[in-house]
Amino acid sequence: MPYFNRIAIALVSPEEGEEVLLQNLRMEFEIFKTVTRSANTLLLKIYNLSKDTISKLNAANSSIALKVGYTESSGAGVIFIGDITFVDTKHMLPDIITEIHASDGQKVLRESKLSLSYGADTAVKNILNDITAQLSDIALRPLGEIGSLAFKKGFSYTGTVEKALDKICAALKLEWSIQNNELQIIPRGKISQEEVLVISADSGLIGSPNKQENQDIANTGSDNLPGWEFTSLLESRIEPGGQVQLESREANGTFRIESVKHVGDTHASPWFSICNCIEEA
Repeated sequence: MPYFNRIAIALVSPEEGEEVLLQNLRMEFEIFKTVTRSANTLLLKIYNLSKDTISKLNAANSSIALKVGYTESSGAGVIFIGDITFVDTKHMLPDIITEIHASDGQKVLRESKLSLSYGADTAVKNILNDITAQLSDIALRPLGEIGSLAFKKGFSYTGTVEKALDKICAALKLEWSIQNNELQIIPRGKISQEEVLVISADSGLIGSPNKQENQDIANTGSDNLPGWEFTSLLESRIEPGGQVQLESREANGTFRIESVKHVGDTHASPWFSICNCIEEA
């Protein structure tokens, strides 16, 4: 599979006003994602924007979508969607570098409040659909089999969305996170989808995986599960909760992604994903 000619495209969408499409520019980025409830983050540096474009990026309540990839393969894939927290422009002659900081969905979860009350045998999918219906920027990912889980004695809650999700997941042995402004809920310690990404020397593995000691499954308290850290060429499809098949001399098998750090520069050497994974519980 060819991995040449890097692509990076950013789309900034303000609450009011026109969208700003950024492409064919030098971009550096660092993205950190985790399967926990902590916010995923983006730091994006864009070189030599016009004053007019920089002004548009400072519009209040803006979101950003970043796509990256390779022209010779499948093109650019979404690697981050979130809310811009602040924008800063630095003059580092001969360049002007604009930094965009963003996180994915945590603000609305912490600030939005709701009141819920359901009777006996209410399915969790009905509760979660009602919650996300009240959130303009957060969509619910398909639940699969866990959607039929039910609260036998009913469910009630008043407070923030974040704490409501904590209560639901604790009761049903689930875990939640926000991935690209979508609510992901999966069984504790399990995977989020059936697609398996094969990571080998032929598909982008860099060097050898490193064994990690005392890996913990997020939100479970379980420990001593076999864990590995590996580095691959940048792959936007690697996402917390997903699964990868490692093919190397050191590690062979299917693992769950716990966290990933994507690092890239369209005009310099960094262009890789650093992943931590464990065997599925």
